Amino acid sequence: MQDALTIDCVPPAVLEVVRRLQERGHQAWLVGGAVRDLLRAGRERPAEDWDIATSARPRQVMQTFEKVIPTGVKHGTVTVLSQGEPVEVTTFRGEGKYSDARRPDEVEFLEEVDDDLARRDFTMNAIAWDPFTGRMRDPFGGMRDLEAGVIRAVRDPLERFTEDGLRPMRAIRLACALELTIEEETLKAIPAAASSFRKVAVERVRQELEKILDARLPSSGFGLLAETGLASLVLPELAPLEENDWNRRLRAMDEVPPGNRPIRLAALLASSGERKQIESSHAPILRRLRFPKATISEVGLLVSVSNWREVDPCRPADLRRVLARVGADRVEAVAALWRALARGEAHGSAEETVERLCSALLEEAGRNPPLEAASLALTGKDVMRVLGLGAGPEVGQAISYLLDLVIEDPSRNRPETLKKALEGWRQA
Repeated sequence: MQDALTIDCVPPAVLEVVRRLQERGHQAWLVGGAVRDLLRAGRERPAEDWDIATSARPRQVMQTFEKVIPTGVKHGTVTVLSQGEPVEVTTFRGEGKYSDARRPDEVEFLEEVDDDLARRDFTMNAIAWDPFTGRMRDPFGGMRDLEAGVIRAVRDPLERFTEDGLRPMRAIRLACALELTIEEETLKAIPAAASSFRKVAVERVRQELEKILDARLPSSGFGLLAETGLASLVLPELAPLEENDWNRRLRAMDEVPPGNRPIRLAALLASSGERKQIESSHAPILRRLRFPKATISEVGLLVSVSNWREVDPCRPADLRRVLARVGADRVEAVAALWRALARGEAHGSAEETVERLCSALLEEAGRNPPLEAASLALTGKDVMRVLGLGAGPEVGQAISYLLDLVIEDPSRNRPETLKKALEGWRQA
């Protein structure tokens, strides 16, 4: 495993910072996620998030480099701009109490890297490597745990989790994303740390949730959230779900390829029920978790057409109404969602039906039918002229009426046909 750590894996900008600190007589080690990822995957998956731990005090770091951003001097962290790239450098430190369950109230700068590694969350993140000499420091058996595929807290897991309330969810996210297991005592400590987890800002929780959604099999992460009780804190709205319904949603998420976060969210939040009920169910959850408005809108559109059983593949008008609701550019996303929901069902008998439905939807989209007001053979001015109206809400109602007629039967999209329809609409 250690053979994966070679100096040519390290970005030149990072090496330059390590080199200059060591030339000044300071210790400088690469630590954290980048070292972990190199040990796990080597060159197969490039490491990111390069962090440097050093014996140099923040002021000494700032005196060593020309361009430095004092991002967290109080806690020993500065960002060095090396060859145009930001590189985070943190002084060896010990930490006091965490009143806010996020950052230590005070820190004590230390001289030795092993003492710094003792404050870190998991053993696999408590490994230090000197890329120039090849020396390693692994005082808590992180390499052994990586070999075994285990996530283990450094020393006392409950103490680690109460220091930073997000660490329990981070353990679950890492287990899901890296496809590892959580060591028994570490897993048991997660429910006991719920009071600290409740203090965590919702934005930080959402970021971890997004990373779980991006994993190959997000169901493993959501399953651990449920097992440890965190699901009732992260997604309390889904707590009343029956076990079969919860598991169906998790299976559906796994059926959506990674990189399609809105579709996976739609698979998680879609439910049976009346359309208005379905459309309104997702928004409060995503707003509470501070998802971007664009994501909430995208998920909402997909959730609104998630009940594929309402769509008859033999009725092209049904297909056009789906396309009109979500936009023809989302046809592939709708098909992916329908397939995932069908495959998520335990009996699996719906897959063939949904595949026919998806084919019919894609075929109808390929015909480029009129789906919006701009596609109508009459403009808004034409409508006002026919009805003898000025601008106002009634014109919008008339256009909606015409669009509904055309979606039902595109052959009606002719000026004379639409004018006659307007006359009948006005008389009604």
